[in-house]
Amino acid sequence: MDRTGLPTDDVIELAVEHAGVGHGRFLITAATRISRPSLEQRLVAVTWPSRRPPG
Repeated sequence: MDRTGLPTDDVIELAVEHAGVGHGRFLITAATRISRPSLEQRLVAVTWPSRRPPG
């Protein structure tokens, strides 16, 4: 991702599940230009879902 960036003109699906149970999905439309998120931005994107309260 550092070199090539995120996909462009594509739909990315992120499944949302907790304890093995599906709770939905996010559909994200990629940018029309190459985007290279910083390491900090990628870490936030990965850790944010784990901050959701259980239940």
